[in-house]
Formats: sequence, structure tokens, C-alpha cells
Amino acid sequence: MSNRRRLDADPIPGGCEDCHAEQVLHEEAPGVLVLTVMHDPTCPYLAKRSTS
Repeated sequence: MSNRRRLDADPIPGGCEDCHAEQVLHEEAPGVLVLTVMHDPTCPYLAKRSTS
């Protein structure tokens, strides 16, 4: 498991105009924040990136 500390209890809605994505904020290291966008499996943007 990762050492990252999750900063919020629930995913944040949004992050992609093409699907029902959710975002999760993690602290990668002290003072270093990472926002991860989790796309919907039917997302056309994600499908296009996966085949590139």
C-alpha cells in the first residue's frame, strides 16, 4: 500500500467534461499534493488516451 495520506474522506465530483469523473487529493510527501482524476469507464477521453 502507498504511504500517501488521503486528505479527504470522499471523492470530489468532477474533473472531466466527458464523463462522471471523481477526484481524490493525496499528500505524496510533506507539502506535495497530488490530485488524481478517476474517469468513468465509459469516458471517451480516457478511451482515446488508452489507445494512443
